[in-house]
Amino acid sequence: MSYFIGKKEKSSLPKQVLFAAALLCVFMAAVDYIDSTAKQEQLNAARQAVYRAAVQCYASEGFYPPTTEYLEEKYGLMLDEESYIVDYQCFASNIMPEITVLPKE
Repeated sequence: MSYFIGKKEKSSLPKQVLFAAALLCVFMAAVDYIDSTAKQEQLNAARQAVYRAAVQCYASEGFYPPTTEYLEEKYGLMLDEESYIVDYQCFASNIMPEITVLPKE
């Protein structure tokens, strides 16, 4: 039987705490990235919905609608007004309107 005298074995607790903290940071960064990507995709989908409804109106009626309310009434466009600001500028009925969709923050 042998006995060790002298140095005590150091605890690896600080290493475990550092590893857990690093792992938590990586996890939080991944969740934040996924959340921002999902919000960007939702914004793109809202923008595309307005464009598609305006083009559909032009294709079926021969003019671009004057307002988004017209698109909501006639073409079933559903805008989340709590989440997005939609700037719809129609200059002439035969010119594609300027459409800007921005997130409310």
